[in-house]
Amino acid sequence: GVPRSSGVPFYIAILHGFAARQLGFNWFQILFLGRWWENDLAGQFSWAFERSLEALLASSFRVPLEEIQSELGGVEFNHTLPSSHDDAPATNTEDSFPSSQEKDTAHSDTNTDVEQNYDAVDHSNENDHDSVDLLAQQMLEPCLYKLYSNANRTSRGNIQIHLRTRAISSELINLHLIPILTRNTVRTHPNLEGAFQKLFSEVDKGNKTLDQKRQMIDDLSRRAKIDPKVAEHTVVAQVLVRCKEIFQVRSVDTGEVIQGDAEGKERDVDHLVRFEMVTTQKIGQEAVQGSWQITDWDDLLDGNIWY
Repeated sequence: GVPRSSGVPFYIAILHGFAARQLGFNWFQILFLGRWWENDLAGQFSWAFERSLEALLASSFRVPLEEIQSELGGVEFNHTLPSSHDDAPATNTEDSFPSSQEKDTAHSDTNTDVEQNYDAVDHSNENDHDSVDLLAQQMLEPCLYKLYSNANRTSRGNIQIHLRTRAISSELINLHLIPILTRNTVRTHPNLEGAFQKLFSEVDKGNKTLDQKRQMIDDLSRRAKIDPKVAEHTVVAQVLVRCKEIFQVRSVDTGEVIQGDAEGKERDVDHLVRFEMVTTQKIGQEAVQGSWQITDWDDLLDGNIWY
């Protein structure tokens, strides 16, 4: 339900509640049945994380999806990159596959059902590269997608990548609402980048009256040229996905393990995955949900924060 910790600012609890309202939950569910819908949502996010990883690997390394979907559940990727990229700008092989363990920092009847969103995509020819690329691009924010999509072209090749990951549990870490702002709005109006954090930084100082706070929000709306009758909001969710995982990158030529566990053992790995959804709401009506998109995991993009 709504966070009740004394250490949580009041407005964070309010944003949690309003984010849940944007997803179609009523106040009774939010206040008294939080554990139920939060666990259900976390489970759907866990499923979406695996499906997104499948699509990303298939798109980045040009491998059919059917070769990545494990019969035991989860994701199974065991593929050798041939040494056919000698003419491409070579990078350190360790950068060829960003991971959570060793990485360089880079920059109900509601539509909360992420499986429903996934099924809405045309999967009629998942082994067609264009279809798989589109699927991956729909499920991942462009910055995160690009981080991996260039991996095959920029790696030295002649390496074997083995990744097997299976989600065993998940937990919704936080859920909050970014009112009247979206990524597209900030792209159109770059001066709004960071505006939400600045707004609540002022609120945290506690030296603003209620009228002054309302004026700040009105000013933000005018800067974003928001239609007063129709508002777009962003719901942001972070989920912790606990996995059983094997990860190893090995040189085919030397047999040396370049990245990951040297013995290829299965380990317990936690992935922090960040999702966003844009909702549209007319005055006096319920919000219309868009589709969830993964914007970051394991802080590869430092949260990929724009607001």
